[in-house]
Amino acid sequence: MKKFSLLFLSALLVFTSCDNDDNADALTEADVARIVAAALADANIPSSTQIASEVTTAVIAAIDSGISVEEAVAQALAAQNANTVEEVGATGEITKLTGTINWTSDTTYIIGGKVVVMDGATLNIEAGTLVKARSGLFNDATALIIARGGTINANGTAAAPIVMTDINDQLTRQDIANRRVVSSNRTASDRGKWGGLIVLGKALISHEGGEERPIEGIDPPAGETWNKYGGSDDADNSGTINYVSIRHTGISLAPGNEIQGLTLGGVGSGTTINHVECFGSDDDGIEIFGGSVNLSNVVVTGAKDDSLDTDEGWSGTIDNAVIEILDYTDNAFEYDGPRAALGRKNVTQNVTVNIRYSGANTSEDTPQLGQLKENLSSTFNNILVNVAAGREADSGLESMKNNHGTYKGVATGVHQSFGTAAAGTEYIIFDDFTYIGASTQAQIVGGNTVDSSGYTDVNTAFASWCTILADRSSLVGSEGADPDEFGGWTAWSASF
Repeated sequence: MKKFSLLFLSALLVFTSCDNDDNADALTEADVARIVAAALADANIPSSTQIASEVTTAVIAAIDSGISVEEAVAQALAAQNANTVEEVGATGEITKLTGTINWTSDTTYIIGGKVVVMDGATLNIEAGTLVKARSGLFNDATALIIARGGTINANGTAAAPIVMTDINDQLTRQDIANRRVVSSNRTASDRGKWGGLIVLGKALISHEGGEERPIEGIDPPAGETWNKYGGSDDADNSGTINYVSIRHTGISLAPGNEIQGLTLGGVGSGTTINHVECFGSDDDGIEIFGGSVNLSNVVVTGAKDDSLDTDEGWSGTIDNAVIEILDYTDNAFEYDGPRAALGRKNVTQNVTVNIRYSGANTSEDTPQLGQLKENLSSTFNNILVNVAAGREADSGLESMKNNHGTYKGVATGVHQSFGTAAAGTEYIIFDDFTYIGASTQAQIVGGNTVDSSGYTDVNTAFASWCTILADRSSLVGSEGADPDEFGGWTAWSASF
């Protein structure tokens, strides 16, 4: 029989004794839960609400089969130890990973505090691996950070995605192995349970403060710089992120300062991001601060603020994305250009935006398709917007409604030209938008008219870049994203 320490035995003796089986019958579930908590601590098994509940249930079932309480606990702990759990970091701490670190699918990794892959280090995450994050508010919030010069190789597959979620999500690695990717106790409305994934690189950023700056909300000890991003290497390589689902993120680092599901700061084009999901963020889904990284096959569901947020002169491409707007979401797109000067165009193409919730929107801001502002130079091509009845007011492009149709740059006062051909050279290009529903031209872009600069006007040219259809029957099938890229491995595909 397993030998236990005084911590466990003292808890056990309060409720029962090994030579009196009648006392076992008198145990309540709360009694067993307290015994289990002491036993988990005694065995040094990282615990959570889920783990404690699973072990307690197993102990009760074993007691009901007629064995002693002590033996029931020993069996349950042995089974839990077989389901390997590894603790990385602790709430409120900073844990620096160096060398080569391998996370494998036979282990559930529980991270706490700031877990930082340092310059020169590589974190390899095997397909099917489950990562669970502890909570902790403000400076104690948990985040996985890839510092400049660090590398993450998170190589999931459609059959075995990598899932990063919170510690009380009841999803298990056995669920992932059996292709059950939806949690039994979490939905997209469960937000702000931990921070998120932050990748920092050495690519060019455009900001008044120079080419290197700290990522928002992350404060290292004095003299340490692992929170900085930016540089001069647009081809910088921070690794690979394939088939990774990041869930229930966006916890506050400070009032009004949250981490996104996926934050990319100065990440270069050598980095591969292909098939990534952000599900239920209490801030943005994905935020990109400068750099030149490209993203493909992206799905963002139920971000509280913006689904896709770009800033500081990002010059990459987002290709094939689905955005699911829920009844608390702000923008699908919030795109800012370089704060220092014009230049560096980005492209967003083959995107489906679903604005199909019912009831009132509780967003802290105006729910809408997007805001385009601050010297932006960007092309939007092949955008499909599904608009539910009653949600037509949410389909607008705010800056196109509030400024001239030729779009006036906020910082410079330069009128940025507007075009309707994807291969054009204009600053702002809209090509091939399709709206399904009853949205009107006025709701989408307002009543802008061309000004004295004589550039093409977003309203005058409306019919050349936007089509409004009453229903989906007239679609030809190539509009928007290819949803087949998200089947089977995302929470979105199983939930909507």
